Amino acid sequence: MVIGIRVESENIKTGITKHCNSSYFTMVAKDDTGNSVSVPGLILNSEQSIRRFTRSIRRQKQTQQRKESFNISEFKFEKYIQQIENQNAIVKLDKH
Repeated sequence: MVIGIRVESENIKTGITKHCNSSYFTMVAKDDTGNSVSVPGLILNSEQSIRRFTRSIRRQKQTQQRKESFNISEFKFEKYIQQIENQNAIVKLDKH
C-alpha cells in the first residue's frame, strides 16, 4: 500500500498555511512471524478517491519505467547527453 503524506506549514501570527512537502511511503502488512500478508481492497467512494488511486497507478508505472531506463547495465548516456546541455553541469568523461 502506498501512503501519501502532505505537509503544510502555518504562520502562527497570520494563520496562513502553505504546502511545503509531499511524500509517498510504501507500507507492507506483516503477520506475527514477519511474513507479508494481503490486506482488504480499497473502497473508492468518491471521484477524488478514484483520481488519487488512478494517479498512484500511473506513478507506479512511471517509477518502473525509470528503473528500467536507468538500469546501470542498460544505460546509454548518449541517449541523454543532450538533456544535460541546458543544465548547470559540465560533462568531463574520463577516457579510459
